[in-house]
Amino acid sequence: MSYRINNLACKYKTGKNPVLLVENLEINKGKVVFFLGASGVGKSTILETLGLMNNTILANPKTKFDFFDKSSSINMINIWDKRESFLAKFRKKHLSFIFQSTNLFPNLNAEENVLLTPMLQSLPQFKAKNKVRPIFKNIFTKEYKEILSNKKISEMSGGQRQRLAFVRAIASNYTVLLADEPTGNLDWANANNLMKHLIEDIKSKGATSIIVSHDIALAVEHADKIVYIDKVLNSDSQDPKQHYHFGHISNANTYVGSQKSGWVNQLSYGDNKPPIIDSKTLIEFFKEKIIKQNIEDHG
Repeated sequence: MSYRINNLACKYKTGKNPVLLVENLEINKGKVVFFLGASGVGKSTILETLGLMNNTILANPKTKFDFFDKSSSINMINIWDKRESFLAKFRKKHLSFIFQSTNLFPNLNAEENVLLTPMLQSLPQFKAKNKVRPIFKNIFTKEYKEILSNKKISEMSGGQRQRLAFVRAIASNYTVLLADEPTGNLDWANANNLMKHLIEDIKSKGATSIIVSHDIALAVEHADKIVYIDKVLNSDSQDPKQHYHFGHISNANTYVGSQKSGWVNQLSYGDNKPPIIDSKTLIEFFKEKIIKQNIEDHG
C-alpha cells in the first residue's frame, strides 16, 4: 500500500471552506490510479495533497492519513510541521511529477532536462545517460536522434515537450508518480504508448502512479482503479448564502478493474459478489455525471 486516508478534509489557507473531503481512499503499490471528475471539483487538490505541493490538510480527531514506505508508515497529518529540509528529502526520495505545463528548463536541451533528475539522486552522469537513453528511444522512436541532437526546448512541439516531461519523470527512482493531465497535448496513439511505458515502469519498480485526467477512455483502458470525485452541496447552514460545493471521494464512487475485463464498484466488496460493469457502460456513466455537474456549475 502507498496511501491510506480516512476522514480527511482539504482546504487552502486563503479559502473559507474545505474544497475536498476524502471519506476513504486506499492506493496500493504497483497500481495505476486515475482521478476523474467535473471541472473545479478537486482533482488538482488531491494531487497537491498527496504530493506535498501545498499544505491543504485539515484534520480532525477521526482523520487518518498514512504513507507507506516498504515496511514502515509515515503519519502525514502533521508532516507540514516538519522542517523544509525533511519535506524536500521526502519529495526527492519518493515522488516524481508530470505536469501538463511540463515545467521544462528552457536553458537546457532535451537530454539535459532529463539527466537532471537521476543526477540529483546521486547517479553519475555517464550512468544517468545509460539509464535515460533507452527511455528516449522507446518514447520518441523515429524522433530519437533528432531529440538528442542538442535540440532546444523552444524548438520542440507541444507534444514533444509533453513526452519529454514524461521521460524525465520515469527516469527517476520514485515510489509514487503523480501526473496532472500527462497526455493532454497528445493524440490517442501517443497517449496510449506513454501509458503502456508507464505501466511497465511502475510494475518494474513496484511503484504507484496517480493520474488526474479528463480522458475517460484512457482511464478505463489503463487504470487499475478509477476514483470519481463527486460534487456535493454543503447545506448545513440555514442561510443559503453560506452553502458551498466541495469534492467528495468515497468507496461509493471508486471502481476497481476486474479480471473479467470489467469493473466493480468498491462499495460492493464483501461477502456478495459485486456486479461486473463493462467498460463502455462505465465510460458513458462518467460522461453523463461530468456533463451534468458542469451544466449545474454554469446554471
